[in-house]
Amino acid sequence: MKMKDSINFYMVTISPWVYLSLNRLKKLIDDYHLTLNIKPIDIFDIFKTYGTKGVKDRPKPVQKNRINEINRWSNYLNI
Repeated sequence: MKMKDSINFYMVTISPWVYLSLNRLKKLIDDYHLTLNIKPIDIFDIFKTYGTKGVKDRPKPVQKNRINEINRWSNYLNI
């Protein structure tokens, strides 16, 4: 089975998760000589369509968990 020559990267420009993924994404692209197709998405439109609350409107424990996870991954990735 042949691997594809490109990666479709659906990104939310304001997401810290995008920032955390960039080094690993670049390594994949470089190691396998891939093309990157950046596909920005409007997360607020998706939230509106599905009735999902924005981060600031979520319960405080959920907000705190999100920050803890971002910090944990940031430490793990040494970013």
